[in-house]
Amino acid sequence: MRRDGGSDENAARDRALEPGNRLGIVRGRREADRRARYDHLWTIDHLLAIYGDPFQPIFEGYIALAAWSKVTTRVGLGLLVGANTFRNPGLVAKMATTLDHASGGRALLGIGGAWFEPEHTVYGIDFSRGFGERLDWLDESVAAIRALFAGEEVTSPPDAHYRLDRVRLEPPSVQARIPILIGGSGERKTLRTVARYADMWHGDGSVELLRHKLDVLERHCAEVGRDPGEIELTCGLKPVIRDDPREARRVWEGQMTHNQWRVSEAEQDDGFWIGRPEQIAQKMIERRALGFHTFIAEMAAPFDDETLERWIGESCRWSTPPRKPLPAQVSYGRPRRTAAQPAASSLSATAGSRAGGWSGTMSAPAKPGSSGECPKVTATSLSPSSGPLATWKSVSRLTWS
Repeated sequence: MRRDGGSDENAARDRALEPGNRLGIVRGRREADRRARYDHLWTIDHLLAIYGDPFQPIFEGYIALAAWSKVTTRVGLGLLVGANTFRNPGLVAKMATTLDHASGGRALLGIGGAWFEPEHTVYGIDFSRGFGERLDWLDESVAAIRALFAGEEVTSPPDAHYRLDRVRLEPPSVQARIPILIGGSGERKTLRTVARYADMWHGDGSVELLRHKLDVLERHCAEVGRDPGEIELTCGLKPVIRDDPREARRVWEGQMTHNQWRVSEAEQDDGFWIGRPEQIAQKMIERRALGFHTFIAEMAAPFDDETLERWIGESCRWSTPPRKPLPAQVSYGRPRRTAAQPAASSLSATAGSRAGGWSGTMSAPAKPGSSGECPKVTATSLSPSSGPLATWKSVSRLTWS
């Protein structure tokens, strides 16, 4: 116990709740930005925690990004992904443009239809009459945002859900146009919206599922007259890496317990990749064959330095051509045709943190003409917290110097 009667545990929690700690605004963040040359940092957009007790501390996404913009210098900043239901599309475009100015041209706009009903109920936000209606709202919203980013004046049609009246963005963004990433895989509506308006599509799941979704996306692109190669494909995963798969499983179970997520429920999520580094690389190779050249990995609290370091240093090396032979390596699928396929695969890591905790994230694309070796980097974890707050995501891509 402390002399003032409080417990050491409460004192630690109080420190975690200090604004600078909670938002990760610490000197180490600037060091990570400078030394690791991050490409992107993302945070989730929720008003309640989505795992365990929903009433755990969590920040609003755009304000968090604005704070990050002042302690980073070169990383892109965005929501993975923003809940369309939370904000009017004109306001979203204005907020993203303001972030672009605050960050010196580093804003990314991530957006999706929204799925977590409890936070809408608690905060009194309209959750629509059903998922289909929310996706109609998403399509209308992204259409307006893309037009605003292109410098157009937008007025909503009479029968629209939103009521924009001659909206323009003044000043315009620093970037020529802020990139739009859409998350979600609904075949009839979401992927049609991706085909129409997205610069990036974020998906996850099995190879078979992703292959099917890409076929659907290509059909939508053909219908709207767009080359699917214009859309960057990003793939989500949640890796835990150890030499012994049993140890990897033990670490993963500890993470689930820490985040108040029942193991039996978490096992239904096929986004968890648990095993040896070459096993993770195999999965990445399968998805690269489909055209996914950016991998976004969520790192659960408590931060797992070994996984991030080995994912970058080993899985990255083995999954990037030319690569070392893998045990029992097989050929995967057909390469997808793209109009502007990147010269190298980009491997991105997403990190989760709790109150006051911040997890550095990084990844590495293969340098064209190189041996496929990744740069030697050290993952950074600053002020990890043991509090029950599963709230943050971040993603980055380490570039070659």
